[in-house]
Amino acid sequence: MKKAVYIVATQYDNLGDLIINKCLIDELTRYVDLYVDSHNISDDFIKCFELNDKVNFLKKNYGFSFKDPTLLKYLLSKKIKFEYLFKSPGPVGFTKPSGINDRIRGFVFNQIFKTTRNKGCKSYVIGSEITLKNDFETKGYREFSKYFYHHLVRSKANVDLLKSIGIDQAEYIPDLCFLLYDKISRISNRTKVGISFRDLQDDKLNENIVQSVKIYVDYYLKKGKKVVFFYQVNRDYAYTKKLFSAYKDVVGVSFIEECLSFEDIITYSDFETVISNRLHVLLLGFIHNSLTVPLINDNASTNKIKGIYTSIGSSIEPMTFLTKNQLENFDNDLDRLLIETENINEVQNHMCKQRISEIFK
Repeated sequence: MKKAVYIVATQYDNLGDLIINKCLIDELTRYVDLYVDSHNISDDFIKCFELNDKVNFLKKNYGFSFKDPTLLKYLLSKKIKFEYLFKSPGPVGFTKPSGINDRIRGFVFNQIFKTTRNKGCKSYVIGSEITLKNDFETKGYREFSKYFYHHLVRSKANVDLLKSIGIDQAEYIPDLCFLLYDKISRISNRTKVGISFRDLQDDKLNENIVQSVKIYVDYYLKKGKKVVFFYQVNRDYAYTKKLFSAYKDVVGVSFIEECLSFEDIITYSDFETVISNRLHVLLLGFIHNSLTVPLINDNASTNKIKGIYTSIGSSIEPMTFLTKNQLENFDNDLDRLLIETENINEVQNHMCKQRISEIFK
């Protein structure tokens, strides 16, 4: 079996990031002998990776990490070789260095991919989003992209962007969260709806959230549903708790104090609908065949949601403000929307697996 290395570099307090890393790692172990660079990552990540007994850990087996000075052992060795190199999905960009640390980090990153290429190793971008804000970043990334054998990015607009700057080895892969679809529990009679938001640090945008949440809570309480406020990124706790505080004395409304963990994904199985401005809250609702209500704006952290929903072919349009009429329209069309969601899930799940399998043909 060919050997591959996987560099974990992501946000370690984010359940969504944990899921897409685990999904990709688990899928890759079907095809290669995978060595995960787990240096300096959270115990929660390591515990989840260890659930797969095919996962090997890089430092334990080879005595080095790509994320500390022991990297020199690899850079200078003629014997340590891998056929493939992967890194965590997530934003990939090329920004102008703002200080000495940025310059060092950029140099090391460049050397890693340059050396692996020179050793005959194929590097891949999988499940990421390429962000290029100006000519400097575009030129820099075009040059940097020569180290990658293929770009598998999670929106069709991102494929178009890469091809427009001359990177032809680009193809669409659904968000890797869809790999969970055939592994989760779903129930038919759902009694709850879910609410989870990130703070946009903008009073006007946050007021849209407050008013939309009020309409959402009032609507579903009248339908006899229980309303659950929750969060799956630690830094969302304060803001989501603040949203909940307006309803803390209302019967049928609750708040989950603990941040959702990987074991808590089953929480989604009881949600008929989920409203959020965080992508992987929405996608976890989506793969549980819930009706998802995406709230977006021009903020870069939420605007990416529109690209994902367009790419998967959902007829649900992300919105900047929720109205009662929209909820009534969703209800009237609920059966069709849920069938559409199920069909999309099946197609995206299959496409994820197919794209990854094609790497090894």
